[in-house]
Amino acid sequence: MAPGGYIEFQDYGLPLKCADDTLHGTHLERWGILLCEAASKLGRPMGSDVSSKYREWMESAGFVDIEEAHYMWPSNTWPKDPHMKELGRWNQVNILDGLEGFCLALLTRGLNWSKQEVDIFVAQVSTDIKDRRIHGYYPMPVFWGRKPYPGEVVHSRPAPTQPATTT
Repeated sequence: MAPGGYIEFQDYGLPLKCADDTLHGTHLERWGILLCEAASKLGRPMGSDVSSKYREWMESAGFVDIEEAHYMWPSNTWPKDPHMKELGRWNQVNILDGLEGFCLALLTRGLNWSKQEVDIFVAQVSTDIKDRRIHGYYPMPVFWGRKPYPGEVVHSRPAPTQPATTT
């Protein structure tokens, strides 16, 4: 990357979160937990297991002016706010379209599930994703920073103590 260039990291934060108890005990909750568990077993952690390290990785690679923002992406159209409802609609389509692909390799290779077990689980998770009574959301962390110019004096800034959640 050329000096002055920017890099950005963003990721779905799995497992899903929820502000009430509607996610608790669902297949959707279990899905996020199992994908993270399988990815870790395969030596390729993902989701919140990785995004918590973005700032540290960027700093150790020498990037400066590192910023972060945290977003919430609803799992479906459950929010009342029109913007969040639309975001949930797009997110639901995106996840449903890729759900089998997200699950198949991780669950068969990482957790030794059979294809039939994955198919059943995908159907259960799909039902939950469509259920507007489940108020799940994906935490969406975004980090960006700049590669310093040669000879630039870099002053380190402490990480924010309480990142703002933007909707």
